[in-house]
Amino acid sequence: MFTPPKAKPKDKPVQPTVTEISKKLDINFETARKLSKTHWLLEDNQSIVKVISYEKLEAFHENYVTASTLARKLKVNPTNLVEKLLSIGIVPVSGPHIDGLSINFYEQSCVKDIELINLNQISHYQTRTGRHRKGTNNLIEDQCYSLFEAACLLGISLRQVSYLVHQGYLIRNSENPISVRVNRRSLHLIKDKVESDDFISIEDAAETLNCSLNWLRQYWCKTGFLTIEELVYWRLVKRDELNEVLKLKEEYLTGAEASNLLGMPHSHITNLQKQKLIKPYYMGKTDHKIRLFKREDVLILLSKPS
Repeated sequence: MFTPPKAKPKDKPVQPTVTEISKKLDINFETARKLSKTHWLLEDNQSIVKVISYEKLEAFHENYVTASTLARKLKVNPTNLVEKLLSIGIVPVSGPHIDGLSINFYEQSCVKDIELINLNQISHYQTRTGRHRKGTNNLIEDQCYSLFEAACLLGISLRQVSYLVHQGYLIRNSENPISVRVNRRSLHLIKDKVESDDFISIEDAAETLNCSLNWLRQYWCKTGFLTIEELVYWRLVKRDELNEVLKLKEEYLTGAEASNLLGMPHSHITNLQKQKLIKPYYMGKTDHKIRLFKREDVLILLSKPS
């Protein structure tokens, strides 16, 4: 008798399909498709190919619920659900008037007791087309920036601004919860720090020290001379720390710099060290030390006939 070979177990797909997302979150296919293209579900990587994360999908399912799903659960009209919830202080995490995403959704913890409230009895609430008190709009304009203005001022994308708002780095104005406005003070706290004379970007620091980013971390950060301050989309170095390194480099050279000055391969300076023809100096503010050579010692070697 012919016995068919056993089927090999199928590997787990690289990413969930839109249909899987739709079923998992109890949302329609189009909503699932839109959500699958956002940072809420995409993996955090810098590659061109964006992959939907199973972990993020599971985390979203556990922590968030869309307005449409919530409306079905509560058996209420989804048309004005967002406005009614705003009237009692429940603000969506994301949505058209929050970060530009076309889907409104909430934290599960904020709406877990919503069944105790009779939403049908809420009759006084501000609609998206409703008017504000006279002078309120002008006051908000004076205190806030739009998402587009914030993006232009910080030199980043709208999506990145939305992420900063979501993470709390930028404060959303609470006077008008329907439309996202970024508090001016919170924006200028970031902008002033990024543009401060007390800091310099890590890219500019590497260029100043004439080394790659990788060697900057290896030579000067791991050894404690430089401290990188991570500010989401900006990596900053204190200028006074950089000046200390520049002052040190007036007297000392790294191994790569010494070899380059001698016009020899990088291993040449190590060979000279083993032959005790040049003395190394190990410095650092941590357990990691950087090997340096006195500039004058290298120049003496350079002046000797080969």
